[in-house]
Amino acid sequence: MQTFVWHGCDKTGKNIRGTIKAKTQQEAKNTLFKQGIAVFTIRQSHRSTLHNLLDRLKNHDNQLIVFFSHSAILLKSGLDSITTLKLVQTQLSSPYVQSVVSFLHADVKKGMRFSQAMAQYPLFSSFMVHSIRAGEEAGNIASIFTMLGHYLEEKSSFEKKIVQAAFMPVITILFAFLIITSVLIWVIPQFELFMMSSEKPLPTTTRLVFSVSRFLRSEQALPLIIFACACVVSFRYFLRWQKFRYHKDVLLAKRVIMLPEWRFSSILGLKRISIMLCDLG
Repeated sequence: MQTFVWHGCDKTGKNIRGTIKAKTQQEAKNTLFKQGIAVFTIRQSHRSTLHNLLDRLKNHDNQLIVFFSHSAILLKSGLDSITTLKLVQTQLSSPYVQSVVSFLHADVKKGMRFSQAMAQYPLFSSFMVHSIRAGEEAGNIASIFTMLGHYLEEKSSFEKKIVQAAFMPVITILFAFLIITSVLIWVIPQFELFMMSSEKPLPTTTRLVFSVSRFLRSEQALPLIIFACACVVSFRYFLRWQKFRYHKDVLLAKRVIMLPEWRFSSILGLKRISIMLCDLG
């Protein structure tokens, strides 16, 4: 199936954009028309393999908020799970999330339980899967979708506040790093020539600064910088690895009393989750 990018408006006249998977462009138009969307423009999406990979690796919390919130509304309106998944799929902008929901729709259509189907895809965390399973047992899955949507919204809002608070210090450190690097690469060599021409013994710290400057100007510096950036990126995604997060949560649960102040948000998250599950019985 092909992916098409479309722009149109709904029955209320609101401009909306999105992507949809279909065999042909006409089939995509017909599907959108059945959903009450008037299509202005539609074209096939051409995305590189690298683009798809990056889309798969990035954070999809905003897409999950749309998925859970819209699913909750449709389920409460009386629609079944299969129809709900089919409709929600068209409201998602990420091709990766769309493909996961498409597979989810196929699994549920075959008779698989919602939670059982979600457990197959790493997009949904174990907390989400277990929450949906609890909702299925309690016969109140729509409320679980609503709670998950609110939970992700609060989590996203909290993370944005943290990023905004840390933005200025990070920019300051980065700016200072660029200035120091520029001085070491372009300014220090001029002083080195002047110092060497005087033929006087140089202090140890001065010789060390000159050595760092020569290293940054050598061919060995670029591979080291690339390796350091790769390590930082790999470490970032390692922190989001499901098994690592599970063992981290186990360790935190065993040492709750000894947690530093900055871990307090994890305790609040655990409390909120526990209350939500207890409300479901």
